[in-house]
Amino acid sequence: MSGRGWLLVAAVSAASTLTAPARPAAPSPLEARLTCAPIAQPGRVGCELEVETPRGRLVWADAVVVQAPELARPLRSRVVGGEESARGARRARLAVSLVATAMGRGPIRVRARGVVCPGAGARGCVASTVTVASEVIVGEEGAAKLPGVDPPR
Repeated sequence: MSGRGWLLVAAVSAASTLTAPARPAAPSPLEARLTCAPIAQPGRVGCELEVETPRGRLVWADAVVVQAPELARPLRSRVVGGEESARGARRARLAVSLVATAMGRGPIRVRARGVVCPGAGARGCVASTVTVASEVIVGEEGAAKLPGVDPPR
């Protein structure tokens, strides 16, 4: 095939790819929420990731920290689900811990991953991911949100 023939094949292929109708993405079988407790001064920051499925059983879950603020680095970048996810519950709670070395605030993003099965067997299980975000607050703003704690001066 000549150079012009290959060029024509490539152009037709690209055009058909660009004009193909988009399929809507299937809704994720996972839902997730991330909350981080504000702290008054640098130290350990505790965040909780709750991963849930509205239908079926959550048979495995973990989390990967994909973004953390410079002021608070994760103790582990990957956290594995506890016993509740191994038993096939609908929900798993995972503790994500950071160490804050400075005052301030910054975003944290966590990718929750899980395997959801529709029934008692392994048939029809689906792996899914969802990314959630929260904010790490260390310092005066954090102290203001804690009952009975005066902000540092």
